Amino acid sequence: MKDQPAAPQPVVQAAPKPAPAPVVQTGVNHVIRDYNSACCGEIKIEKLMPEKVQLNQPFDYTIQVTNLTDMMLSDIVVKADKVGTYKNQAMAMGDGDLKAQSGETQTVVTQPVLAIEKTGPKNEYLGRSVSYEIVVANKGDAVAAETVVTDTLPGNVGEVKVSDNGQVTTGLVTWNLGAMAPGASRKLSVSYTPAGAGLFKNEAKATAVCTAAVAASAATQVAGIPAVLLEVVDVDDPIEVGNNETYIITVTNQGSAADTNIKIKVFLEDSMQFVSAGGATRGAFADGAVTFEPLPSLAAKAATSWRVVVKAVKAGDVRLKVTMDTEELDREVTHADGTYVCMEGPQFSTRAESLMHRTWGGDLIGMTAMPEAKLAREAQMCYALVALVSDYDCWRDHDIAADKKSLLEEILSNLNQATQNAVMLIEKTLEIAPALCDETCPCRKSLELAVWTNPQAVDSDLRLRLAPLFT
Repeated sequence: MKDQPAAPQPVVQAAPKPAPAPVVQTGVNHVIRDYNSACCGEIKIEKLMPEKVQLNQPFDYTIQVTNLTDMMLSDIVVKADKVGTYKNQAMAMGDGDLKAQSGETQTVVTQPVLAIEKTGPKNEYLGRSVSYEIVVANKGDAVAAETVVTDTLPGNVGEVKVSDNGQVTTGLVTWNLGAMAPGASRKLSVSYTPAGAGLFKNEAKATAVCTAAVAASAATQVAGIPAVLLEVVDVDDPIEVGNNETYIITVTNQGSAADTNIKIKVFLEDSMQFVSAGGATRGAFADGAVTFEPLPSLAAKAATSWRVVVKAVKAGDVRLKVTMDTEELDREVTHADGTYVCMEGPQFSTRAESLMHRTWGGDLIGMTAMPEAKLAREAQMCYALVALVSDYDCWRDHDIAADKKSLLEEILSNLNQATQNAVMLIEKTLEIAPALCDETCPCRKSLELAVWTNPQAVDSDLRLRLAPLFT
């Protein structure tokens, strides 16, 4: 080579090998050309490397050359520690003080970066669906290829529902999201109904090509709630003086957790004479009342009953008062049986009509219990009447000297108080609403025997209009 100084020197070219994004590892081609056809011996390649680059092999190396007539190709693989733009050069040195330096090459390294969040309720009632929201995002500067999100499922859950075509297998939900562009995000959801109380915790995880997996978890404390119902029924009504009447007292736990230390007390009027008592626990009569020993516990959806037998010793409109208290109640429940008379409205009854209703044995007069009760039954909805008293009607005589204005003010005052009570009742009911929504309640099946016609003989259009009757 020295004998031909006019000839060009060897040339080293360094160029990044093409690679699809995201790139954290790439190859560099070294192409060595000698325009003098007589080159031979050793050629040493040195690389001027940028910072934050890892080498998969030693970069400085020596190659034996016997005849470099055109060019020689050499590869080296490097790996970047972080994203960014990398510039570098290579130098070739041969026998006879031959040197050549490449031009500067530039490689842009990008990478997807996944982030995931999972949110859900901290507390929920047993029997109610628990819903979680999962948000996965690509916060990097490269496409996140083959993105997959998974979410674990506790073992004792049912009615699993997922969004975005998630695939549900035993204990796992999987979403195949494919490629996510830089800055893109996806919102996913999963819900299920726990079969029991306890702490439910699960983890969502996201993975993609060329990025670290990320995970997020959420925990929900699921608790049951007791909801006891007190009912009192007189078996025979009316009865003659001297005969016995039997009262059946039933307590039903409509909630999702056990109720404890249930105490029942029955108060007799003077026209009643105690005969006997029995049922779930023993009862004793003293001072005009029957007190039953506390029932230690009543399981969710369970019911129990007590029985009180009395003798009618004088004629009259007799009322039996029953109170119930439990460990979970803030205040005792009182049951006094009564009869509601529903009249045509909107109107107030005359005094004569009110007296007539009273002679029928009515205790309350109103205009709104019908047809609501029947409509609710036809819709298979659970229905309960809440009677908020506005005035005493003929049950209490008014002061003869009172004018109409004062009577109206009394009614309006009662209505305002009744409204406040109604709001408080709604708020309390909403707190335990999930526990009261029991699909096994007989109201839910009130139309079970409503249609006796063979369903196959019913016109399809009519079946569609009457769908609630056939489902």
